[in-house]
This record gives sequence, C-alpha cells and structure tokens, in this order.
Amino acid sequence: MSGLFYLLVLGFVWCPPFRNAVFPTDPFVRMSAEFLNDLIWLPIAAALPFRVARLLHRFSAEKSFQQLAPVIFWLCWVLITAIVGLFRPLPLLAALFFFLWGSMLRRRQSRPDHFTFALAVVVVLVHYGRQWVPPLPRNQPSLKVMSFNINTMHPVYNEERTVRLLYEHCPDVVFLQECRRIQMKQLVARLKDLYPHQCGPGRFRGQGDVLILSRLPLTTMPPIILNGDGRKYGRLVLHAVVQIDGRPVHLLNCHLTHSGKALANFVARPSAETRKALAGAEQLRLNEGQQLLEAVAAVEEPVILAGDFNEPLNGRTVHRLSRHLQNAFSTAGWGLGLTFGRGSLQAHLPPFLRNSAFDFLRIDHIFCSHHFRVLDARVLSVGVVEHQPQTARLALRK
Repeated sequence: MSGLFYLLVLGFVWCPPFRNAVFPTDPFVRMSAEFLNDLIWLPIAAALPFRVARLLHRFSAEKSFQQLAPVIFWLCWVLITAIVGLFRPLPLLAALFFFLWGSMLRRRQSRPDHFTFALAVVVVLVHYGRQWVPPLPRNQPSLKVMSFNINTMHPVYNEERTVRLLYEHCPDVVFLQECRRIQMKQLVARLKDLYPHQCGPGRFRGQGDVLILSRLPLTTMPPIILNGDGRKYGRLVLHAVVQIDGRPVHLLNCHLTHSGKALANFVARPSAETRKALAGAEQLRLNEGQQLLEAVAAVEEPVILAGDFNEPLNGRTVHRLSRHLQNAFSTAGWGLGLTFGRGSLQAHLPPFLRNSAFDFLRIDHIFCSHHFRVLDARVLSVGVVEHQPQTARLALRK
C-alpha cells in the first residue's frame, strides 16, 4: 500500500488536473504542492537502495548473495547520507531494481507492493526525463548567460565572491536580482572593464532590484511594470536588446513576488485572515505572471527571460511560461537544478546540523524562445548563498 499511497502523492504534486479536481480553490494546497515539487523524489531515492538490497538477498539462496547483504546495506546508508547526490545515478539503481524484480517475477516470487513501487519509480523517471542525461559537449558559437539572485541584504552576501564568480565564468550577459541600488553602483564600478554595458532601473519608480550586465552593446528599452495588485508603481522587469549575428535579441530580467512569508504565517496561525493573505499573495504573483507572459508574447523576435520567479516548475506562472518558452535547465540540464534553500536552512538550524543543509527548491529560471537551441544549462555551487547562480549556453537557430 505504501507504493499506492506514494503514487497518489505524486499525482497530487505533479498532476494539476488531479489536484484541482480534489482541492479546486485552496491556495494552501496549491502552494504545498509547489513546495513538494523538488522534494517528492526523495522517498523513492531513500527506499530504492533498500529495495535493491532486499531483492538481492532473496534473489538466490546461495551464500554468496546473502553475504553481500551487509555490504549493500552499508552502501545504502552512505548514499542516503548524501541523498541529493543520489539523483543523477538513480536510473542506474532503478535498472538494477528492475533486473532483480524481473528475476523474481520469472520465479513467481514477486509481491503486489513490488508492482506499485516499480510503477512509482517509472513515474519519477519519466517525469524528470531529459534531466537524467548529461548534455553532450558542443563547441559551436553561443551566447552564455547567467542568472543570479545575489540578495545584497542577506547576511551571507559577499561582493568579493560575486565579482570573482563573474570573472571566473565570464558570461556574455548577466541577470542579477535582489540588488540594492547602492550595491548596483559598486558592482558596475568594479566590473566596468568586463561588463562595459549595463541596464538598470534608473529613475523609474517601483521595486527595481534587478540589473543586467553585458559584454555586448545593448539598447535599453522602457521597463515593464508589474502592478498585479493595482498599484501605480509595481515590480520592474528590465528590458534591453542586444545584437547577435545581426539579429535583435530581447533580454528580460524579473523578480516576482514571493508568497513564502504568507504561507509561513498561515501554517503558524491558521485563520480566515491569514488564509486571505495567502490567497492574495498567490493571486498577486499570478497576475504578475500573466502580465509578464503578455509582454513576452508581444515580442516576435528572439527573447531571453531570466530571474527569480519564486515558483518551481509546477507553479501556475512557470507552467504557463514553459508552454510558450524553453526552460533552459529542463531542456539541457543534468540533475535537479536546485537553486534555493541551503542558505535559508542554515540560518535556522543549530550549528551541529548546518552542514547537512541542502538546496531544495528550483525557483530561479532561465527561459528562451524557440529561436534558440539550448546547448547546456548548469547550476553553479558557490557555497553558502541564498540562491545559487545558473548559466546557460544558447545558440541562435539559422
């Protein structure tokens, strides 16, 4: 029954029609599913090594297989202590499980729970699809972009580390988020030799905490103002244009509203008031996403949209964008692509548990129109930061 229950949970998290049919209007349910999107694979990853060990132990009555059991259980423990690192080799472990389970079927020794567990493994493998396969190296000319929420107000922000990172990787275009204007000036001054062209909020009113740095000449366009709650001055989406092979490419940098604080308040103090605030935060981000989607749809030329969307892949805004644009990591990334969580977890954990913290959400994304071919996409591990940076190499189709 555990496998059947897990399948229902997978349907709840990854199948919006199923979730909406059961919980049609509850924002807490939708946000809970979003929170679990990048964590729901963990039970399979934790259970699979033990399932393999049990099947291996029962596979044969020979003592040689029985003697292997303690070694297998020790390996299981090592894998689970580094569980996030288990994601990439998980298909290999799944293949071993299916081989052993097939042998059990031929011997008519399989149990019903083996079938439901196997079905759950298949669902997880199919869901992540392309992300199990490392991209092939491609050395053709491309545009390298980076998106990085540096959150200059967070205690772990380090300007020196940010500058070193950009000089080390030298992306052609950089999209920065949660950057206060005083830090913008400092970064622009320190990086002027590497990035002589910039697009910032300037004197526009609103929440302008985004910045575009470019090694290529760019033309600054009027920013898009996301006023999803009806305010005159909302969040700014920076808009600039660069020329690639004589073709204009539109660059959009955004930072959408997050609903984490409203969700935490509702969990801590469930009431009609906190539920209303939660619904309002969700609707605000949805409205911002709709305005952003309309702005992207109005551009017929190549577009790169990057930023902190404060929403995983199964969120309604990111899901809608993914239907019109390519998500770079989903297209050419290898692994989970998690960008957020470790820095925030460490701030709330006791000292002896801080080293066990890991990123658990993928809320930062790089999108591009289908004018591009995504050559590869990566999330860079730069230590304890609130958000990990990500890069993508994009080549214009001819």
